[in-house]
Amino acid sequence: TPSDKGVSFYFGYTTCDYYQLYRYNSSTNKYESVGKTKYGSIEDTGLKQFSTYKYKVRAVVKIDSKKYYGPYKSFSVKTLLSAPTVKLTIKSKKIGGSWSKNKKADGYILYKVNMESGKKKKLGTFDAKTLKYTDTSVIDYVEHIYYVVATRKENGKTYKSYSEYYYTGSSTLDPENIVRGYKLKPKTSFKTYNTQGTKTILYGTVTLSQNDINTLKAFAKKHFTSKMSSLEKVRITHNWIHKNVTYAVSGELWNKIVGKTYVDAIFNHKLGQCAQYNGALAAMMTYIGYDVQLIMGHRVGYYSGSKMQHFWTECKINGLTYVMETGNYKRNGSWSYFFVPYKYTSGYTKNTKLISGR
Repeated sequence: TPSDKGVSFYFGYTTCDYYQLYRYNSSTNKYESVGKTKYGSIEDTGLKQFSTYKYKVRAVVKIDSKKYYGPYKSFSVKTLLSAPTVKLTIKSKKIGGSWSKNKKADGYILYKVNMESGKKKKLGTFDAKTLKYTDTSVIDYVEHIYYVVATRKENGKTYKSYSEYYYTGSSTLDPENIVRGYKLKPKTSFKTYNTQGTKTILYGTVTLSQNDINTLKAFAKKHFTSKMSSLEKVRITHNWIHKNVTYAVSGELWNKIVGKTYVDAIFNHKLGQCAQYNGALAAMMTYIGYDVQLIMGHRVGYYSGSKMQHFWTECKINGLTYVMETGNYKRNGSWSYFFVPYKYTSGYTKNTKLISGR
């Protein structure tokens, strides 16, 4: 059984004492021993890819300390092409693939498998000089598999060597892929837009006070480390607000935060409604350097269909808009959104139209 780096030989059980295997060495013009076995395998490794090697084997019997040799069986084996190694660069709607060069390959074929439908697609056949391709036909939130086949035509036969399968992961919209390469621009203010009418209007600008900035710094000092990425910091903030804030219903709880900033209400008093907890998230993301805005619109009740006033955060990266919604674990359960396009969310209404995909 050949591979690109050697050949495995398997010998069945025999009445002889052992088999002796030899390989021809073109440098010495001699056959040299590879190994011997009564039954089982012999591995001949360290060989060159896509190269032909000559072998011969014979049976050996020992009688009274004397060896008797059977006739040689000669044959040749051709090793396989080395398989390419593949590297993927994953972004929303786009996956870049590159593969290693094989000097003995005269071309490559790139395949993609959609794990949702199970369909395989040939993305292209390439010559020996082409080592990369960008797939722009990517379906968000669907796992894709890519693999490359190295090819070599010789004497009317096509030889192929398949790379390993390379997975895109659970989604091309993984937040780590969304923010990769995004340049942060820390700011001290963000805008709020009213989308409850037929047109979007600027509702106001939220400017972080010095007390707000001090509060954000204190939260960062307690929960962040210097080794954390900006994405990890946002995720920690998002999850903390989701789990630690009590929904301030009208009355005594609400009165405790009347007139307080989003940052003060959430991080110091741990009280708020949708405007406060999503506004506080927007404040931290602004402070870290993301381009965000707070949206005042409506959400449609999943069961009742009723339209309720709601605030949530939008984040824009590379011209695309993502929903950032902390939700409130104590009141609404575990639902929340973290860098999710509108079409994969539920219930959001802007300018009297449902913009969610489900």
